[in-house]
Amino acid sequence: MEIRHRLRIAREFAGLEQIELAERMGVGRATISNAENGRGHPRRTTITAWALACGVAASWIANGDDEPQPPGPGGGADPNAPHPDFWTEDYQNRTLLAG
Repeated sequence: MEIRHRLRIAREFAGLEQIELAERMGVGRATISNAENGRGHPRRTTITAWALACGVAASWIANGDDEPQPPGPGGGADPNAPHPDFWTEDYQNRTLLAG
């Protein structure tokens, strides 16, 4: 299975629309769409942010290792979990620096 398929599965697993995931990650919706459609290969920071936002293992997204595991009995990411501002800010800073 290609990474683009795992990215979409992770998002759907979390019950998120593309725009919702983009907002959680601090990126534009086009970034999500492009990644899911195989336009380019996402950076490691994007994969990590995607995994955190969706509640799945980054290693599963990146390599297909393990399986996406639900964090609780209902499955998917917890919509009531606090927004992890610390990684969103770090991700945005790295993106700006990496250009």
